[in-house]
Amino acid sequence: DKDVALNGLGHVLSNVLNTFIRCYEKELGTSSDHQSWLSSIVSWYYSPSTTAQSDNISDSLDYIADAIILALYETVHLNRHFISVLTNSHAGTHLSPMSESTTGKVKSDSTSSTESTVDNSQSTIEVISLPTNLLATFLRYTSFRLQRDATGNNTSLCLLILTCITEDQYACSVLHDPNLTFRIPLHRAPMRHRKLIDNNIESRSLACSILDLMLEFICSHLMKCFPFDTYQRCLGIVHRILVYEKKYRVRLSYPWSSLWDGLIGLIKYLTSVESVLLPNHNVFLMASQVVTIFNIYITYGDTFLPSATIYDQLYMK
Repeated sequence: DKDVALNGLGHVLSNVLNTFIRCYEKELGTSSDHQSWLSSIVSWYYSPSTTAQSDNISDSLDYIADAIILALYETVHLNRHFISVLTNSHAGTHLSPMSESTTGKVKSDSTSSTESTVDNSQSTIEVISLPTNLLATFLRYTSFRLQRDATGNNTSLCLLILTCITEDQYACSVLHDPNLTFRIPLHRAPMRHRKLIDNNIESRSLACSILDLMLEFICSHLMKCFPFDTYQRCLGIVHRILVYEKKYRVRLSYPWSSLWDGLIGLIKYLTSVESVLLPNHNVFLMASQVVTIFNIYITYGDTFLPSATIYDQLYMK
């Protein structure tokens, strides 16, 4: 319960999760030019020379990630005070502005050195000025894990952590706080039928990012090897957010029609492959979850949807 210990643990978890995010971005070829000293050391240490080494290193990273997420789950589950650490806003600390600007200034050679100094200082200011917190970093990490291994233990722990957060009243109030907004570039799976969203992400409340994360999984994993348990956890998280909004009449500014389209697509998929999934999964239980979510919209939508127009769009769907 000591604030110093909880803040220290949160800082360590944030740094480690940022390191894993950088590793995943590098693996996918989407990493930015800015890397922290911690991610640079990990990237250098884990640079593979053969395919066999690459597989072993990937397994080692997964083992470390499992331990980190397990520690985060135990902390969130057993210590309610850690919720404040999760949602405590601070400036991004994964860059070292002094070292970069100093490095740029040492190159006092000619015009090229001056330009590099300006570029470094401007880019540093841009990254440092973006506020973040442990929960925002965790959401980014979860977006990679959901696409990397939808049925793994690490992914299950990530969704259990989000379940614990959405069940906490104080945490939900922070998630829906309109004055606490973040730009969270969630990882989205590349698909042929859609274009990926550019990097110009608007700053929104954390609840919007969680709904985006759940919607992305719902739309991108309609496959033959259906991850049934993961879908159930995602629907449960969406359900808990809606229950909080209904109870406290919170009108979240969110493109609800996209979520409705995703849920309708899930129902259509379940009905089309019902004969394949029914021997191994309780399809009716998941369909009941989706119907319950729509029932909340229909019955109580006028209390938490932003406007009557959006409520009318629900009936049109």
